[in-house]
Amino acid sequence: MNRAEKRRQRKLAQKAAKTGKPAPAASLYPNQQTLFIEQSIDKALQHHTAGRLSEAEAIYQQILQADPKQPDALHLLGVLAHQAGKHDIAVDLITKSLAENPYFPDAHNNLGNVYKDMGRLDEAVTSYQKGLKIKPDYFEAHNNLGIVLRDLGRPDEAVASYRKALAIKSDFAEAHNNLGNALHDLGKLDEAVESHQKALVLNPQYAEAHNNLANAFKDLGRLDKQPEHLEKAVESYHKALAIKPDLAGAYNNLGNVLKDQGRLDEAVSCLQKAIDINPHYHSARHLLNSLIGETTASAPREFVEDAFNSYAENFDHHLVNDLAYTMPSLLKDALLELDIQEGKFKNVMDMGCGTGLSGAAFRDIAETLIGIDLSRNMVRKAEEKNIYDELYVDDIIERLEGLGTDFDLYISSDVFIYVGDLLPIFESIKKHAAKNALLVFSTEHFDGNGFVLNNKCRYAHSKEYVLSIAERLGFQLEYYARSNLRKESDDWIVGDIYILKCG
Repeated sequence: MNRAEKRRQRKLAQKAAKTGKPAPAASLYPNQQTLFIEQSIDKALQHHTAGRLSEAEAIYQQILQADPKQPDALHLLGVLAHQAGKHDIAVDLITKSLAENPYFPDAHNNLGNVYKDMGRLDEAVTSYQKGLKIKPDYFEAHNNLGIVLRDLGRPDEAVASYRKALAIKSDFAEAHNNLGNALHDLGKLDEAVESHQKALVLNPQYAEAHNNLANAFKDLGRLDKQPEHLEKAVESYHKALAIKPDLAGAYNNLGNVLKDQGRLDEAVSCLQKAIDINPHYHSARHLLNSLIGETTASAPREFVEDAFNSYAENFDHHLVNDLAYTMPSLLKDALLELDIQEGKFKNVMDMGCGTGLSGAAFRDIAETLIGIDLSRNMVRKAEEKNIYDELYVDDIIERLEGLGTDFDLYISSDVFIYVGDLLPIFESIKKHAAKNALLVFSTEHFDGNGFVLNNKCRYAHSKEYVLSIAERLGFQLEYYARSNLRKESDDWIVGDIYILKCG
């Protein structure tokens, strides 16, 4: 390439930076290859958009044989690799495309999509932001950025991104639906309903929007105890399934609402259909097991995550005001009653910390307080309270292994209702316990043997079972009491309070 051509390309790049438009591929090739590349890209795109991917790939490869640095062919071949699930190859190709043309918003957006599917969410955010810096009115990138921000547990920022997309394109049904999901995360259920309904006005056949609208109605019904909201949820789930009969999530969600309505046979049928569609649908399987009396070792991680991510915004109010929940203070009172600790505990672990109700109760007797919870939205609420020294979205056992810290006090307030077999977690606690460390926890009471998964999807444990695990691991019982845990349908759920010494 001669000096004049290099100067010309630099000017094109500078122009692209100012206008936000990528330099057209043809303008970079003022020779006999120009027409070939233009025509080949057009032909390949026709194949690509029509789903004839092998034909498109062959043409992209031909272009790259003629010019290995052709940015459009590199980018589009990367998109093909992404579609085929070859994410590492997609990243490599699109990155090479951007090295040739950094002012290419579509490439930045598609690189973000690849990173999103790889779970590399921070890198996805960076890629979308780069595309938006070049093209601020890129409504698809605003929408995609919102999706990743929500996945990162940043629903406020997600809402802002979706609103930017809709300010540019008000008839963007997907963005209305996604906005509804983020508003749901924030506990703004009425606004969520409105957003999903706007999506459905634009696209009445949008099955996922019907499902998400039903989710909002479901949570409204659970909070305000209005049966009509649950009926609207059922109606919307049926609409979703009429459009998309293989939407396993809608069957699972419908089964959940039918359970709440006491329509257990119908609930079982729906959950079985969800599992038939997706045999690896662990949340549906767990809910089904609870209804048919099949006790398992523990609730699946995704079941707990989904349940509490949608519950986080209203958790404190509902638990404390509606369910009369005071377990954190009961646990602390029991601990103080023993009078076996002078001063503060050096390292305290709040297992299943939720929004920080237990952390708030124990903060004044902890030098260092660490919280772990599976729900990103619950942890986000806990962060807002500025109670903990460290917070982690993680499995308790996995995080204990990762931290490698010896703790003086473990707290577990109504967490073991999602764990049946307590042996693995007690073993991990013992492994990471300082000398004479204490474990303070509650369980739902069970009069039978061992533990049971009840039809509310919660585990209850017998006193004999808990003490047998404690004895097996060398824990010493320091305190035991029967107590009311919280209300359910105006009746008290009875539980047990324990303090064990991990000596």
